[in-house]
Amino acid sequence: MDGEVKKGEAGVGLVIAKTTVPVLPMRVFGAYEALPRKSKLPKFFTQITVCVGEMIQFPEEQLAIKKREAYQDISDKVIEAIQSIESS
Repeated sequence: MDGEVKKGEAGVGLVIAKTTVPVLPMRVFGAYEALPRKSKLPKFFTQITVCVGEMIQFPEEQLAIKKREAYQDISDKVIEAIQSIESS
C-alpha cells in the first residue's frame, strides 16, 4: 500500500458479472498521507477527499461470458475508471 491504484483481480469482475449491477467507481485522496504505511498514529488535520466517478453499466453480453479473461477485462475497466478520477 503506497497510495497508488493497484491492478484489479479477476475476482472483482466475477462478482460484477454474477450480480449484474452497475458499478460506481470511487477514489480516496489523502488517506495515505493521513496514515503513512509505517506510522502508528494518523497525521491529524490531513485532508481526505472521496471523489466519485461516472456509473459503469456493463452490457449483458459481456457479463454472460464465463471466462477468467472476461472477468479480468471487467476488472481492468473498473480500475481504469478509478484511475481516471481526479481530485477536485
